[in-house]
Parts: sequence; C-alpha cells; structure tokens
Amino acid sequence: MTPNPSPDEELLTRLAERPELLEPGLVIFPEAPEMGDGPEVPLHGVDPAGCPVLVLPHRLGEQSLSVRVMELAASLKNDPDAFRLWYPSPECPRFFLVASDWTLGELERLAILGEAVSLKAFSIRRDGPGGFRLRREIQTGGEEDPAGILEEGRATLLRRLLRSSTCIQPPLSLPETSWPLILMGRHGPSASIHHMGGNLVFAIAGREGPCLVELADEDAVDEALDLLLRGQWAGAA
Repeated sequence: MTPNPSPDEELLTRLAERPELLEPGLVIFPEAPEMGDGPEVPLHGVDPAGCPVLVLPHRLGEQSLSVRVMELAASLKNDPDAFRLWYPSPECPRFFLVASDWTLGELERLAILGEAVSLKAFSIRRDGPGGFRLRREIQTGGEEDPAGILEEGRATLLRRLLRSSTCIQPPLSLPETSWPLILMGRHGPSASIHHMGGNLVFAIAGREGPCLVELADEDAVDEALDLLLRGQWAGAA
C-alpha cells in the first residue's frame, strides 16, 4: 500500500507543477541539486535572469531555517563555478520560503535576513482556485518609481506597460516596486518583469513553461499586454 504523501511533499509537488504560484517566469528542475556539505534543497530552479531559485518548506517553530538559508547562500557565493552547470548566475541566489503559517518572531527574523539575501516568505491558504493559494508575508518597498533606474527609452516602455495593466479587467496591481516587479491579479501573481543588464524581460506562465518577452520596443509591450489579457480571460473563465 502506497503511503499518503506528507504535507511538505504535497506542497512541493504542487509548486513543481505550478511554479508561477511563487512567481511567473520561474523554471523548476526535476533533479535535486548537489549542494556539497550544504543543507538539502528539495526544490530548485532558475528565474529569467539565471539566478538560483531555492524553495524551502518550513514547519512552524522550526529553528534552523535562517541557518539553512545563510549556509546555502554562502555555498553559492563562495564557489559559484561549482554550481554554474545549474545556474548561469549562481552568485545571486533567491530563496522562496513556504509554510502553513509563521510566527511574528519568525517573520521579523526573516525581514532582517532579507536585507542580506533575496528571499520571499509565503503562507499557505486554502481559499484560492483549487483550494490552494500562497500569501506573501514580507512586503518590501523599493524605489517609488521602479522605472527610475532605467534609461529613458526602457523607462517609457515600462511605464506604458504598468499603466495599461491597470486598465485590464479584472485590473492588475503592483503591490511592491522592488525588482523583479510582480503584477498581481485577483487570484495571485500574473506576470513578472525583470531588469537584466539594462534590458527588461516580461515573464508569464504558458502551457509549455514561461513565456518571455524582451521589452525592447512598443511592439513588445503590445505582445506583453496581449499575453496579460489572455491570462486574465483564462482566469476569469
């Protein structure tokens, strides 16, 4: 008789199948990474910029999470060439931490840790589509105008995309202005926008994996808006 999967195994299976629940544009690898003497990583992949994406489940009250994050970050940054087979940019790891719930103390510690490494913390809610969604727990600020770091041409394209996304029905929002930018829909993340070496890359979930669009001109912005519209219509169906 096959034993029932544990809650962690069920969660990781769901996220491996639908990484856009964490962030649109992520690619999850089927094999577990070899982290040497570092902690085990049950789920990993890359974002559109080639940064490592490390997904770690957390049980309420568990004390070792911050230590695991720092040990993994140190392994990747101290010996990046050892991990370049997996990740084009191993020096810039991103951590996605998921728990059924968090204590206030845990979130406070993670907020401090987030000043040193890139991390996002999520709690599981059972009221989304299919009875499952993730709620972001630690919000970050960022520049008041995220286009402020871009050259004029790219800034104009980004502002048009963000302005137009609020006119889509149901409308999209931008709760945070830190990079990568995440456009949020009614049921969760709809798309992400990445700033990569001066270029802008728009990412949205597709049938065969993420659809990526380099926002190089007005036609590319039109393509991104079309993908957003299709995604919103599909979600409303």
